[in-house]
Amino acid sequence: MRGPRRGPLPFGGSMKPVNGGAVSNTVIEYELADGTVVPLTFTWGHMVQVQATEKGVYKRFSRALMAGEIQSDILNVVLALYVAYLCGYIQQNGTISGSMSEKEFMELVPNDLGSACGIIGEIFLPKAKAASEGRS
Repeated sequence: MRGPRRGPLPFGGSMKPVNGGAVSNTVIEYELADGTVVPLTFTWGHMVQVQATEKGVYKRFSRALMAGEIQSDILNVVLALYVAYLCGYIQQNGTISGSMSEKEFMELVPNDLGSACGIIGEIFLPKAKAASEGRS
């Protein structure tokens, strides 16, 4: 299995703010255990759709994120990847309809906890990661 691919993607990853200039959200192509490549991202607008259609997922993710427990529990790591998958799916398809269930997704997540945690940091804390990389 090859690692996640980063960089400009054919299905988007940027938006135009009111004051001009491009604001990019992080989008990562993530290869699942069966070889399927899915986009992972996070945007507030897509979270509204997740909240409306996947209430249980949204509540569990929101609690874990706000409590700072995303990377302190293995299942929360997979939950965060799933939320990033749902946001990526919405960005790519315009709807959550047709996306994998949480169980389907969980069964396809590769067993690489270190890579998963790194991806979560890039998606949900991109500025914090960039700031820490700038320190030497």
